[in-house]
Amino acid sequence: MRGEGVAKDLNAARDLLSKACAADESRACYQFGLMRRDGIALSQSFTEAMTLFEKACHGKVGGGCFELGVLNAAGRGVKPDLTKAMSLYREACTNREPRGCLALGLLYEGGHGVVVDMRRRAALIEEACGLGLMDACSRLSKIYELAEGVNRDVMKAMQLHERSCDANIYLNCHDLGVYFYEGRFVTRDLAKAVGLFQRACTGNYAASCFALGVLHENGEGVARDRIRSHDLFLKACHGNHQPACAKLPVRQRIVR
Repeated sequence: MRGEGVAKDLNAARDLLSKACAADESRACYQFGLMRRDGIALSQSFTEAMTLFEKACHGKVGGGCFELGVLNAAGRGVKPDLTKAMSLYREACTNREPRGCLALGLLYEGGHGVVVDMRRRAALIEEACGLGLMDACSRLSKIYELAEGVNRDVMKAMQLHERSCDANIYLNCHDLGVYFYEGRFVTRDLAKAVGLFQRACTGNYAASCFALGVLHENGEGVARDRIRSHDLFLKACHGNHQPACAKLPVRQRIVR
């Protein structure tokens, strides 16, 4: 049976990673730690996962440092310790783990365990983006657009929006759609706005489904189509978008 084959593969992976970790292969310790944390092919244990992540971190595997930081911050397998978590996020970032850079940046943003420092936050999120973490690039687009700890750079913000949208971060596709619809930062282009809203709506981004519904309702950039607009409002409402729900009869306002 297919399920039995998958189980055999996971058991084999578990055994190989265990042996490799015992032989001080740090990346294997990290992967084995993930299995132990999630209870994959063996019993779940945050305490044992921490031991494995610690071994990986000592071997300069940034992911091990990051996961160890997450467990310390959440108090899983240990008492919550934000100071230690911060130190581990910093070590993860030093070892080129972008999630560590982003996590540390968000602590500076919220003032959790540190004084709020928007410049430091921006620098860390930019570092995470540079290491390929698209969630960080998405956040960085707004940082440059709104000049939060950096000099305002609309061109760079737009490039980051486009890069993030290309990576299917639909918030950025939606924002680009709004900019092309309004002619903000760019020449107004309804066709591009429609395309971007359509892409984000296909990805279930409710605000884009609503925006596309309004365009169909009014015949802006697309054919006027009340049935299509209704379907889009319904989809957006199911995504808990309240303005879309308000467009529907009460009996259809089923929020999932």
